[in-house]
Amino acid sequence: MDTDDYIPPHCGRLLRGIAEGSHAPDILGYGVQVHCPGDVEGDLTIVDHVKLVRNHPAIRFEFRIHEQLLPSIRRLGGDVARSNVYVVHEGSRPTPEMRAHKRERDLRILAKEVEDRPNHPFALFNLGMTHSDLGNHELACQFLERCLAVSDINESQVPKAIALLVGSLAALGRYDQAARACEQGIDTFNDDIELWFRYAIVLNDLDRVDEAISAYQRVISIPNQQRFRSVDPGVGTYKAMFNLSMLLRHHGRASHAESLLREAIRCNPLWAPAHQKLVEVLLEGRKFNAAEIALEAFQKTLPNEELLTYVEGRRLEAQGDIEAARDKFATLLQSNALDSESLESLGRFFFEHGPDDQAVIVLSRLAESRPSDGAPWHNLGAVQIRLGMLDAARDSLERSLALRPDAHHTRTLIEQLVVSAESV
Repeated sequence: MDTDDYIPPHCGRLLRGIAEGSHAPDILGYGVQVHCPGDVEGDLTIVDHVKLVRNHPAIRFEFRIHEQLLPSIRRLGGDVARSNVYVVHEGSRPTPEMRAHKRERDLRILAKEVEDRPNHPFALFNLGMTHSDLGNHELACQFLERCLAVSDINESQVPKAIALLVGSLAALGRYDQAARACEQGIDTFNDDIELWFRYAIVLNDLDRVDEAISAYQRVISIPNQQRFRSVDPGVGTYKAMFNLSMLLRHHGRASHAESLLREAIRCNPLWAPAHQKLVEVLLEGRKFNAAEIALEAFQKTLPNEELLTYVEGRRLEAQGDIEAARDKFATLLQSNALDSESLESLGRFFFEHGPDDQAVIVLSRLAESRPSDGAPWHNLGAVQIRLGMLDAARDSLERSLALRPDAHHTRTLIEQLVVSAESV
C-alpha cells in the first residue's frame, strides 16, 4: 500500500481471509482495487493493482514510479486472481499546486525511465498519460502512439492508451482521427466502456448525433468488465446517462432527458451535475412543482451553496422574476463551481437583461473556457460596443470571425466599427 492509502475495516477482514485461505498453485497474486476519489463529490476512479502476492524471491516491483508486480508474475508463468478487496487512495485529492508539482516530478522520472527503456510499452504509456494530464496533447499523442506500436494487444494498458490517445486527439480538434482511433480500439475491445464513452463524445463533436446517441446507449448496456483496468465506473452508468440526457435535451426530447437524469441520480445520489440539470430541465418544461421537489432533494443531498444559488436563480428567471434572478446571479460572477453550460446561461441572462458590465465578466470567462467557439466572442464584442469599449470589441469580434469565417453578422459589426473609427 502507498503511505496515503487506507484499507476499510471490512476489506481488511476480506484480505485476512484470502491470505489465510487455500490457493491454486498457479495463483501468485491477487488483484486489489484502488479507489481514487475525484475532485467532484461522488466521482471515483478505480484502478486494478496486484497488491497481495506470494512471498517468492522472484516477485519484485519494477519501474521507478507506477511500480508493477505483474511483469515478474508473468515471467514465472503465474496468474493473478481477482478479489473484492479495495483500498482508498486519499492522495488522489491534492491541491492544484500539489498536483502540478507531482506531475512535473513524474515527468522528470518518466523521461529517465523512457531513456533507459525506450521501447518499453508501460514506460511509454505512463509518459503519454502524464503529458495528457498536463494538457501537453501533442506530446501525449506521440508517446501513446509509440506505446501502442510496441504493445502486445493483450497487455492491460492497451485499451487505456487508446482512450487517452482519443482524448488528446479530440483536445487538438482532430475529431476524425479520434473517431478512427476509437473505432479501431472498439474492434478489439468491444466491451470497453471508456472507449465507447469517448466515441460518443467525439461523434457528437462531429455532429453525428444519431450515432452519438446509439454509442451512449451502448455504453449503458455494457456489463461490468473482468479485466485489469483503470476506469471511472461512472462513465458506464450515471455519466453516460447524464451526457445522453443533455444530448436529447438539446434535440427536443426533454421527457427522455428527465427520465435519464432521474436514473443517473438513482445510480449516484451524490453527483451534483445530475441534480442541477434535472432542476433546469424541469424548469424549461415549466414543471415548477416538480422542479421545487427536485431542488429540495438537491439541497438536502448536496448543500453546495454556489450551485444551489445558480439553480435558484434559474427558477426565478423561469418564473419571470428577473430582478430577483439578477440578484442571485450577481453573486456568482467569480464562481468556479459552474460548468461551461451554466456559464453560457449566465452570459445569455446578462446579455439580455443587463447590466452590461456583468455580462462582460461572464462572457469573457465563457469565451476563455471555449477557445474554439466563436459565439461567446461575438456576444462579448456586442456588449463591449454597447459599453463604448470599441478597441476591445473589435478584438473580440475578430477572434470570433477567425473561428467562424462565414459569420456575416460578426463581419457586419466589424465593418461598422471600422467606419465609426474612420469617421472620428
